[in-house]
Amino acid sequence: MKKLVSAAALCCILISGGAMAHADHGIINSQQAVAIAVKSVQQMTFKDFGFAVGKLDTSWKELEAKQFSVVSIEDGFYIVSAVNSSKAQQVFFKIANNGQVLDVKPVNDF
Repeated sequence: MKKLVSAAALCCILISGGAMAHADHGIINSQQAVAIAVKSVQQMTFKDFGFAVGKLDTSWKELEAKQFSVVSIEDGFYIVSAVNSSKAQQVFFKIANNGQVLDVKPVNDF
């Protein structure tokens, strides 16, 4: 049941955020930045996109939306964190105002 609720919450976030991960959709807000990070974590569990964190293990697929948060809003980009408490790990996403994921690191040194 918990997984069903998590999946439903994830779908709501993705639907409300739309497909903002592409540069041609204008400026995103912080809620959309979180939705992009959620989607990116899912994708990074099966492919290495060349970021510092590499390919994430499958435990990252279990993350709920509440485990993502905007750490800071900078000039031109958002910093979003994702916490995997089962692994005691955290990753940080640098997401441009246009929705493009610029970088993903295990530490917030952007």
